[in-house]
Amino acid sequence: MITKKKIQQLYPDIRESVQDYIFTVYKFLIAEYGEVKPEWKGTLNLLTESLEMFYSCKDKIKEDGLLIKDRYGNWNKHSLLMIQNSYQIQILKCTKELGLSPLSNSKIETKPEQVQEETAEDFIKKLTGE
Repeated sequence: MITKKKIQQLYPDIRESVQDYIFTVYKFLIAEYGEVKPEWKGTLNLLTESLEMFYSCKDKIKEDGLLIKDRYGNWNKHSLLMIQNSYQIQILKCTKELGLSPLSNSKIETKPEQVQEETAEDFIKKLTGE
């Protein structure tokens, strides 16, 4: 069972809002699949780090403004905008991989297909074409 305290221990350097989101993700995965599989932890870590860096970029852009002066005094768009965009793409890929968006969740089959068993007579009829 995952708790907020465990999330805080796993990600001590991550802001609280991201920790809360990751806690919600863990709860969702446990509810959907019964557990958080070890192979998902890398993606969860990547999602956590990407969210943290995305918000760090956002905070710095908000502080400096969308346009900043270069060393010659010319106004240019903030260099962190491209980096923030890269993190946004990474976040979307992680959420898609984990099935966190409604669209990606609908593509993941959670229930195994039920195969109907054939009787020997049905099998023979199919082979002979009767």
